[in-house]
Amino acid sequence: MSELRVTQFIKINQGYYFKNKLTIYTRSCSINRINTKNQKRLDFILKLHNEGYSNVEITNFLKLFGFKRRNKKDDYKVNDVWVCLKKLKLREERKKDTRMYWGDFEIWKIK
Repeated sequence: MSELRVTQFIKINQGYYFKNKLTIYTRSCSINRINTKNQKRLDFILKLHNEGYSNVEITNFLKLFGFKRRNKKDDYKVNDVWVCLKKLKLREERKKDTRMYWGDFEIWKIK
């Protein structure tokens, strides 16, 4: 998990400043880029899943349209589709996992 902390001093009026600390936690910095060909294949699998097709039906579609597994270059099996969907869902969770926390506001008078 990545963490970013920012402390900010802002001048208000007549020598008054306020200080605040913002802390951001995110897991989206660790998401790697997927090449275009693989992304199209993954989008197709996820689209079929979101339309309500079962893993067996998705496997049949992949065979019908000539999609092969990325490294092995053979046909998809039902378990391969299940693992692919599981990893895609985890990836989407990581993209959305960002939390921000505001620290306490402090007012300062500088003479």
